[in-house]
Amino acid sequence: MSNQPHSPVPSSRHGTESPTDALFEVLASRYRRLVLAELARSRTPTTVPELARRVTAQEIGCPVADVPDDECDSVESVLYHAHLPKLADHEFVEYDPERAVVASSARTVDAIPFLELVVAE
Repeated sequence: MSNQPHSPVPSSRHGTESPTDALFEVLASRYRRLVLAELARSRTPTTVPELARRVTAQEIGCPVADVPDDECDSVESVLYHAHLPKLADHEFVEYDPERAVVASSARTVDAIPFLELVVAE
């Protein structure tokens, strides 16, 4: 055995994650993919309720105006508590939970080529 220190273990075992790993973790969820696609399309900050309505419309395949409130409320809750914080943690969105406002970030652009491949699934 050598007295040299061991090489650090890459990835999340030590709390570090490569940008590629972060991108694929974020894109693993259909809701997060739809959020990023909506934000990339609009390029303007939006409220969580409005974003939830647009994501729900994409999810169920209907016009935004026809989204049932109960389905929209369910999506809004999961976005607010799970998906938007994860996207913000990885810096793919700018998210202010107190104001319930979300916007694209500089990293949103990193996801666009992958979104074009997977959003239309």
